[in-house]
Amino acid sequence: MRPTLIYGAGLDRTLTPIAHFARRWRVFPYIAHARGLRQPVHADDLAASCMNVLTQARTAQRVYAVGGGERLAFGTMFERVRASFPFRTVALPIPFTMASTAASLAARLPAFRAASPAAVRRLEEDLIVDHSAAVEDFGWSPRPFHPDATAWTPPPLA
Repeated sequence: MRPTLIYGAGLDRTLTPIAHFARRWRVFPYIAHARGLRQPVHADDLAASCMNVLTQARTAQRVYAVGGGERLAFGTMFERVRASFPFRTVALPIPFTMASTAASLAARLPAFRAASPAAVRRLEEDLIVDHSAAVEDFGWSPRPFHPDATAWTPPPLA
């Protein structure tokens, strides 16, 4: 499997650090006017599909691009992350032109290591996939992106 942005297990390095920051400080920073499309895929959908692939002979030795159930603008994705919190946050828009400089500084902080200048540049790019082969070969049917507060917490270790 070659998934797009994975969320839902509290382990990703993109959305979860921002959610943790917002939980602690009640401020939700986001890059204003980022235009790239995203296709976030829930970790549970990915895990279930891995089990499904094991039972399909035609999937052997194949690589599948898989994305979430919808393609959405970066800003819409961030609004849904913010809406997932069971508390209020103050939205803190960061102008895109200032984001790269801010990312260089923020990348030095453990909570924002994923916020590199290269990551900021990618906000203008569409990071989506055509997962029609996965739909056809093993019935890939991911959920749309509507996270809840549990998406930002890792599952307990067994």
